[in-house]
Amino acid sequence: MGDLAANGYGLYDMAGNLAEWCWDRYGEYGGTPLVDPRGSGPGEDRVSRGGSWFDTAIRCRVSWRHNAPPKGQSLVRGFRCVLSSGPP
Repeated sequence: MGDLAANGYGLYDMAGNLAEWCWDRYGEYGGTPLVDPRGSGPGEDRVSRGGSWFDTAIRCRVSWRHNAPPKGQSLVRGFRCVLSSGPP
């Protein structure tokens, strides 16, 4: 833990191992750039970001997003618990 440098938010070890299951609903983004987009409103599927130990390198990027049903189970998807000691 903490083997790599912290990211821009002061968080460590946020890439790799699991795709991150997010709260945002999955859907297409609109045509205008957004800060912290929430995805679409309708539908049940959630956003899954990044890749896992099972994926190719291109899918391990945080920008890689795909749909994930909230009731499904997966060996390659999870969520991250973050412990923060305060602002960087």
